[in-house]
Amino acid sequence: MNRKLLSALILAGTAMAAPAAFAEDGVISFGGTVTGQTCTINGNRTGASSFLVPLPTVSVSALKKAGQRAGSTPFSIFLTDCTPGANSVRALFEAHREIDMETGNLILDAGGAPNVQIGLVTPGDLGYYTVIQLNRRWDLQGSTPVAIEGGSAELKYVAEYVATGPAGPGPAKSRVLYSLVYE
Repeated sequence: MNRKLLSALILAGTAMAAPAAFAEDGVISFGGTVTGQTCTINGNRTGASSFLVPLPTVSVSALKKAGQRAGSTPFSIFLTDCTPGANSVRALFEAHREIDMETGNLILDAGGAPNVQIGLVTPGDLGYYTVIQLNRRWDLQGSTPVAIEGGSAELKYVAEYVATGPAGPGPAKSRVLYSLVYE
């Protein structure tokens, strides 16, 4: 009797279960280009694509409150021997764990100066700067395309300390990954 009851319950449960409904609502297509375009990278004239930008020592008094900036240090990514094909190039700063997704700045290594981050800006006309928002997608970061002329280009940037509150003393080290986007 138990077997008949169990079989009946399984059959009833299966019949009452609603079948899953699947429907095609749309199509997502992807498109892009893989280019043979390349340039030789000479980061800050070091001869390498990975390089250090030495920031100056600044006093905590220069970074007393959130939003204050200090220690502006220009640097460049020099490109030479660019293969023909693209008219301009820009840096794409890659998303990674050292980026504060709220401020768009670089978080310091563990044990770093409290309430301090490193921000990047691009120099503009008449001394104005555009803040690079590392927490945004590549075309909204604020990195401007630079013309490739005569097979070379110079991508100019400025790194600086940015206070997120009253700064405390300590080391200030971080890093950012970048790729070149040819247009």
